[in-house]
Amino acid sequence: MKAIILSARIGSRLRPNTNEKPKTMVEVNIRPMINYIIDALHDNGIKNIIVCTDFVATKLLNHLELEYIDINFKFIENKDYDTKNNMH
Repeated sequence: MKAIILSARIGSRLRPNTNEKPKTMVEVNIRPMINYIIDALHDNGIKNIIVCTDFVATKLLNHLELEYIDINFKFIENKDYDTKNNMH
């Protein structure tokens, strides 16, 4: 089984926290939100995860690849994140 996580950046309701990072990297209780998502998927046996990102994804990619070495990530950049919705 695979999972898809939408992590493109706008997150306007979370500004200024999302000015320099995707909303999934905003911390809740000292951990990025993406960690809770990945942990829940991992706990349910999902180890193939597609992450849709935007142009500031470097921090996210580095974080996930260092934190979760036993998960197979595929990253897809949505270059039109700011003009098109997630269904694009």
